[in-house]
Amino acid sequence: MTALEDASQLSQEIPIASHIKGWRLHLLTTALCFTVFLVNIEVSIVAVSLIAIVDGLGGLRESSWVVTGYLVTYTCFIVIWAKLSDVFGRKGSMITTLLVFVVFSGGCGASETMVQLIVCRIFQGVGAAGCYTLAVTLIFEMVPKAKFASYASLMSACMASASVLGPILGGLINDHSTWRWIFLLNLPPGAIAIILQFITIPSGFPHHGDPHGGHPRQASLLSKQTLRRLDVPGALFMLGFLLFLVVVLLQAGPTFKWSSPATIAMLVLSLLLFCCFLGWEYLVSETARVFFKEPILPFRFLLNRPLMGIILLSLMVGIPFNVVIVELPIRLQATNSMSPLAAASRILPYTILTPIGSLLSNGIASKKKLPPLYLLLLGSVMQVLGLALMTTIPSTGSIPIAQYIFEAIAGCGVGFTFGLLVTLIPFVVEQRDLATGVTMQFRMLGGVVGLGTASAVMSSYLTSQLKYVLSANDMSSVFHSPAMINRLSHASQMATRAVFASSYALQIKIVAGLTGAQFIGLALMWKKEQLQIL
Repeated sequence: MTALEDASQLSQEIPIASHIKGWRLHLLTTALCFTVFLVNIEVSIVAVSLIAIVDGLGGLRESSWVVTGYLVTYTCFIVIWAKLSDVFGRKGSMITTLLVFVVFSGGCGASETMVQLIVCRIFQGVGAAGCYTLAVTLIFEMVPKAKFASYASLMSACMASASVLGPILGGLINDHSTWRWIFLLNLPPGAIAIILQFITIPSGFPHHGDPHGGHPRQASLLSKQTLRRLDVPGALFMLGFLLFLVVVLLQAGPTFKWSSPATIAMLVLSLLLFCCFLGWEYLVSETARVFFKEPILPFRFLLNRPLMGIILLSLMVGIPFNVVIVELPIRLQATNSMSPLAAASRILPYTILTPIGSLLSNGIASKKKLPPLYLLLLGSVMQVLGLALMTTIPSTGSIPIAQYIFEAIAGCGVGFTFGLLVTLIPFVVEQRDLATGVTMQFRMLGGVVGLGTASAVMSSYLTSQLKYVLSANDMSSVFHSPAMINRLSHASQMATRAVFASSYALQIKIVAGLTGAQFIGLALMWKKEQLQIL
């Protein structure tokens, strides 16, 4: 019997008082909402501030790493932190991850170069990954299953609300102060959340009710049995293939050609590491030949068809959600000469309808007893339709009212999918699988792949098209800082802005096509007797 099965059997044999009540529940819920809000506001608040950051530190081509570097480590460490919390306990792991996030938020605010900022963002993502996955885990462990839908909706609303308020806060800060405050503002609420979690999370949670004095896994943190539960090789394989893939997406074009030996070598390495990751996870899951016993990605997940559908949906919904929030403000500032706040206000239909869609989908599924699959189908259709319509927006001139309608359709579709995917996880896997965070990880992976692809498309398009309207020196200046567009002649400004707008339209066309892959995930979830949220 494996260590995982031992733990599962133990959890079934020992009555665990995992539900938190009274003032502890209310304060802990507040702290977790703070935590989820802070780590999820980072993408949207930074997205609207990228132009200001580039103007201050330089490096338009490198600026994609400010968002993508955060998402790469966020993606890779979701499952790693989840596994560490299984071994070292929820309370200590939760507080540690939030502390890492807060400390490196301060480092981001103090950065003097683009390289320093990117490095701090990478480590900030390490902390954010644990904050998110452990917050969701605590939610599912601190309340009865009957309350999963309402608490999952609350977490989804916090995430989506961060996307709504992030651009507005970013716009206000950049219009009236320095971009550094978008990071420094994390410090006070982060400190409050740490204090509340220290006070409200019982020691040994969720095994604090164990009459034998706590879960035996915590008896010796450095024992051989403990170390065997940490899938270090699997984590390294996963981190490696993601990093090589993202480097290719962000650097091929501006740094070296797609056909260059460097690009091909990194793609091959990424593929090899991915194959090594799958092979290693199979060995850990299905054999007893290796030292490590608990895989990051349990191979049985591949045999759970509804779960594979949820994972694929999570991957694909992460693409439009992140690309629109990051790239649309850049387009509005570079193409339409808008201020950060003005650009932020233009994406409100998208960001507002996302949390509304999340709340609606869970409410309809739980109260009307409508199978979630049908609501997920509606969400996917709205996403593809909204994105496809957004590609029809003119590359020049003022922003038509139709833009906001198209944003609302796509945003509502994303929200429908977000809310239901979080709620459905406990209904398709055993209790022991809740802590893995695989579904959340794939959603963030979708954001990484989507933003990497969008950045590659924009960079290649701008490089190939701007050479026809700008001199080499002017091109270099624009790539260093988009604010330099305002110093060009009127004719050059108009031509340059048109190229930027066309690159954005091409990005959205590609994203709409990728989003269509959600229908494959829906097909995997199909059953004669559809899943229901009880």
